[in-house]
Amino acid sequence: KRDWSSDVCSSDLNGAKPTLSPAQESAIKTAKESYLATIKQAREGAIRAVADAKSLLEQELAAAGKDKELKANAVVNYKKNVAAIWAVFKKTETEAKTTLRSTLNSISHL
Repeated sequence: KRDWSSDVCSSDLNGAKPTLSPAQESAIKTAKESYLATIKQAREGAIRAVADAKSLLEQELAAAGKDKELKANAVVNYKKNVAAIWAVFKKTETEAKTTLRSTLNSISHL
């Protein structure tokens, strides 16, 4: 019995790749740039929000003085705020990836 799988090599598959039109190439470039801009903006916003949360924590710690309970509550609130900020960033990142994949898929089927 013959093993036909050895008759196909990667060089035989090179021509199987579809050629994209200039319009498709441009649309792909635009979609990728939009994705990167969205991620950059979301990341910068998250970084600013974390910095603001840290500043607020420092103010709350200073105002708490020697009150350990107030200090502990301030730290807990800071951690919750940071977790919420990064959750929003990750959601934005996931949505942007989904949009990019969908757009690329649509472009490749034109």
